[in-house]
Amino acid sequence: MRADPSFVNGDISESARDIQWHHKTSLGEQVCGANPKFRNMTRLEALLHMFPPNQLDLMLKIVSANLRAKKLLEMTLQELIQWLGVCLLMTRVDMPGRKRDFWGGGKSYSKHIPAPDFKTTGMGRHRFDEIWKAISFSVQPESRPMGMSDSA
Repeated sequence: MRADPSFVNGDISESARDIQWHHKTSLGEQVCGANPKFRNMTRLEALLHMFPPNQLDLMLKIVSANLRAKKLLEMTLQELIQWLGVCLLMTRVDMPGRKRDFWGGGKSYSKHIPAPDFKTTGMGRHRFDEIWKAISFSVQPESRPMGMSDSA
């Protein structure tokens, strides 16, 4: 996603809320509320629009195989989308600590902001962790290709 090109000089007087955020299609169209073609797009449609056509299917296949290998319940497409949504939601909450603290619902890290309680997302902490450990976005070779460095 990118900010509107009119926000070039980084004018801090302009509120981030006033910036028209968008992403571009492979044809260069801006996907945002200002574009009449995409104005009525739901949040789910906007999220799905950011994935290449077969990416979710590939992720679902890989993660389900990884979960099956651990003798855990395979994942559905709905659950994958829900998991991605929970990951996005985590970025909206400034909370130090471990991922599991998001499901606590009790201990708060600020006297002004209540602790998040992700139980309301419909995905339990244990299932989120199972998927977190099994998630993969692509198929990687078992051994490192020749000429590829071991250092990151």
